Amino acid sequence: MGELSNNRVEDPQVAEDFSLMARLIQRDNLLYVINNVAERLLSSDPANLKADLHEAMGTLASSVDMDRMYVWKNAEIDGKLGYIQQYEWVAERSKDVMSVREMTGFTYIDSVPIWAEHFELGKSVNSPVAELSDIEQEMLTPYGIKSIVIIPVIIQDQFWGFVSFDDLHREHRFDEEEINLLRSGALIIASAVNRAQSEILVAESLEQAIKASQAKSDFLSHMSHEMRTPMSAIIGMTTIGKNAKDILRKDEAFHKIESASTHLLGVINDILDMSKIEANKLELSPVDFRFEGMLKNVVNVVSIRFEEKKQKLYVSLDAAIPWDLVGDDQLIAQVITNLLANAIKFTPEGGTIRLSAESLGQEEGLHTIKVMVSDTGIGIDDEQKARLFKSFEQAESGISRKFGGTGLGLAISKGIVELMGGEIWVDSELGKGSTFNFTIKLQGADDEKQVESSVERSGIMILVASSKAEDIAFFESFAKRFGVHISQLSSGEEVLEHLRFHVPYDLCLFDWQLPGMDGIELARRLRGWGDVSEIAILASGLDVNRIEAEAKEAGVDRCLSKPLFPSTVLEAIHGVIGLDKIVADTEAHATIKPLDDFSGKRVLLAEDIEVNREIACALLEPTNLVLEIAENGRIAVEMFERDPRRYDLILMDVQMPEMDGLEATRKIRELDVPWARQVPVFAMTANVFREDVEKCLASGMNGHVGKPINLDELIEVLRDNLL
Repeated sequence: MGELSNNRVEDPQVAEDFSLMARLIQRDNLLYVINNVAERLLSSDPANLKADLHEAMGTLASSVDMDRMYVWKNAEIDGKLGYIQQYEWVAERSKDVMSVREMTGFTYIDSVPIWAEHFELGKSVNSPVAELSDIEQEMLTPYGIKSIVIIPVIIQDQFWGFVSFDDLHREHRFDEEEINLLRSGALIIASAVNRAQSEILVAESLEQAIKASQAKSDFLSHMSHEMRTPMSAIIGMTTIGKNAKDILRKDEAFHKIESASTHLLGVINDILDMSKIEANKLELSPVDFRFEGMLKNVVNVVSIRFEEKKQKLYVSLDAAIPWDLVGDDQLIAQVITNLLANAIKFTPEGGTIRLSAESLGQEEGLHTIKVMVSDTGIGIDDEQKARLFKSFEQAESGISRKFGGTGLGLAISKGIVELMGGEIWVDSELGKGSTFNFTIKLQGADDEKQVESSVERSGIMILVASSKAEDIAFFESFAKRFGVHISQLSSGEEVLEHLRFHVPYDLCLFDWQLPGMDGIELARRLRGWGDVSEIAILASGLDVNRIEAEAKEAGVDRCLSKPLFPSTVLEAIHGVIGLDKIVADTEAHATIKPLDDFSGKRVLLAEDIEVNREIACALLEPTNLVLEIAENGRIAVEMFERDPRRYDLILMDVQMPEMDGLEATRKIRELDVPWARQVPVFAMTANVFREDVEKCLASGMNGHVGKPINLDELIEVLRDNLL
């Protein structure tokens, strides 16, 4: 039997049967492994997928006795098709041999050019390295590879990349059935890699979407804050103006309403230009402006909130800062308004807030100005300071939850300041208040107004009565700056005693809350003496509203609102010496520009809302321009078609009934008369998105004027096209 058995083993047929059986067992084992790999990867948790992928690669490669396995994904590298390693598995026995740890990737054209063409067709590499082409051997031999299998991966009919197996110990090739099984395993693993990367992208996209949603929520919160601040001033000053008996007080209320409205419009314009915000591309719009006037506007906007919390606001303005500068005053005002609003919020009732600005010098035509906002509020600890100017960070702090978050205010302020060549920082200690500082660089204006000399030559004498250190410091600086003689006393009794032995002054400025005898009683006594000096009372805005009637009855000529600005006192001096207005109230120039004269010019205004027509007509009435009205686009086309040469220019609203402004413009341009293609047509509309402007231009319009109407902008359009 033993001999018979030996004969059977040596029989070629028996040997072939044994070999076939071994291959079948190996294929069954490989099929079993692939099924397990598929089951494991399909059920893998996203958090464990990376580890499961590595283990699955090891299981598959070990089942066919390979030393290394790689997953490569196609990618563009320097403008050429390449492949980048995604995952690597190396058998323990082969870890000392150099592996292909190439994370930056290869390009097919620089490694084996024919691979890209073959792999796109689904052709595999299955061979001992010694039997491959010279270029393939040159590529693979340095890594100790004896035999290699490279299987391309096609996912959704696209050449995705390939999976490679390295054998470092023997030369061989797999049969076709084994290659087909390995192809299935490679596809399963590559699909899992693709899924893992897709899930990462989905997770990142979800995270970005959540952050974007939070950003929009915080942005709206901030914008609500930005809009409510000037709106509060508008509503409050409207009430004050309605109730004021004195015309000067009404004018002051109107002026503050105008300042707050201008600021509010600037904020709204920023909100509307969402492309700027989302792309983080804030642009400066430099204009000539009066620095002090800008500060007064800011104070007017936030003054109601100071009054509500009975807080004291002091303003200090360095005389070295030029009157007129060039810069984006709207954005500067937004930063200061935000800092003041935060100071109000985090400072308790009755606290003190100081706004100061000083010149840090001039270099190459640029003035460096430092602005400081200090408060006696709750202060900020070091941890909060570290993240204070980052978007949305402050909204997460305990302080914000107690007092209300500031949204994007400080982050936007930082961006604005840095855009102006400056920096912003905070000095603070918990429980001891805060000082926010920022610097900006601004150009000096070419036509800087010199107002000092007019006052200095007047030789005016001023008597000031105040016991407050801030008032004393202000008038000392004012006297030095303008060359005006000022005598300062601290009480009503001192004033009465002083005036018994001195010639009456040209102007008396009395603080309302003098110790002992208040300013109104002091004015009443002086009027009883028959004194002819002009008398002004200094008081906060809220106090002015409360005491104004009594002050007028006592003989007071005017009430000056605190905090004091140089131009406020200069206006009072103007009332005494009778010069032309010395300082513009709050605007960028010292005098109001006369409007152009458009006599003989005729404009067709297409506007469907009556109040808008009324505003346009009233604004342009001083220019002697003839306006003819069309209530909608259809009527505008008909009026122009009847007599085209009658109109020198067309102002076209966009949203109108029957026919909108875009369609009306297109129909006018299509008319068979030369002037229809030449007549200037400008949109005058509240549609101010960039895409709205582009639609206007595409319809054939020459330009765009936004609503609410900026008279200077409208006049410039008319001047450029009518004169």
